[in-house]
Amino acid sequence: MPDNNLTSVLKITVQENILIISLNRIEKRNAINEETILALENIFSNIPKEIKCAIICGEGKHFSAGLDLSEIVVQELGQSILHSRMWHRAFDKIQFGTVPVIAV
Repeated sequence: MPDNNLTSVLKITVQENILIISLNRIEKRNAINEETILALENIFSNIPKEIKCAIICGEGKHFSAGLDLSEIVVQELGQSILHSRMWHRAFDKIQFGTVPVIAV
């Protein structure tokens, strides 16, 4: 399981055999940036066997505003495709991973 100190964009807790992942970018209404997506991919690539379910929620008043548009930069087509694949790879790990996931 990733160390919660590795990233400030997620807050990780475990209650019994439930993994709780809180989006923690309150000042950005929990908008998802590259750091967040890479942290999520890391978590869902390393879920311990004793975890039976994961819950994704948002800290503060908002679940998530979606993509953080303020961090989008103009890239060459090839770089854009690789960037998009990274997001798909991370979300595939969430969707097709080893535990059911609930978004609250």
